[in-house]
Amino acid sequence: MNLELVRAGWAEPYTVPPNVRYASLYLQAAREARARGLGMWGGGASRPGRK
Repeated sequence: MNLELVRAGWAEPYTVPPNVRYASLYLQAAREARARGLGMWGGGASRPGRK
């Protein structure tokens, strides 16, 4: 679920040691979402409840 939110652009990764096993996966997903303008990185039209 958390990774899905990051991939969709609705969350940013926050890593707290020692829980770093998937940090690179989350960071890459966040970079891709931002590059594609998804979720909170978009122009506003893709936000839930907005038209």
